Amino acid sequence: MTRNPRRLPLLLATLALVLAAGSACGEDAAGPAGIDDISFLVGDWVADVLVATGVEDPNLTRDLLAEGAQFGINVQPSGAYTATLTVAGTPFTEIGRLALSGDQLTFYVEFPLPDTTQGTLTRIGDDRVRLLGETSVDLDFDLVAEPANLRTELLRQAP
Repeated sequence: MTRNPRRLPLLLATLALVLAAGSACGEDAAGPAGIDDISFLVGDWVADVLVATGVEDPNLTRDLLAEGAQFGINVQPSGAYTATLTVAGTPFTEIGRLALSGDQLTFYVEFPLPDTTQGTLTRIGDDRVRLLGETSVDLDFDLVAEPANLRTELLRQAP
């Protein structure tokens, strides 16, 4: 996901995707007029892969889950979603609506700030999805976020 660097902790969710990952579209958060079939996404999902890799230096990577981050998302039949990223014990929540067009998943963020992001979604069976996109992450621990590719893999949770 490409997101505003001042929202870095939430970006990692976005994400994302987090299901969120992709590039900012510059649209408002009004959302889609119609939502393509997202029924296979309905339910609770938890990330078991959340890895950022540098765009400029692909040797720089961070496994955010190995560092203690947690990410989960709930998707409703209406397309509404709630995503929560927990970093250092602090949860960051994002609320909005999803739309799917081909393999492009668009997040129309309503909370905490209106935003629109996209990511490439791959379905890996009935209970697993992968989301690829761009974000900004401090990859080299210098307190400066660098452009990164984010790979998020999510597992469906039992109801």
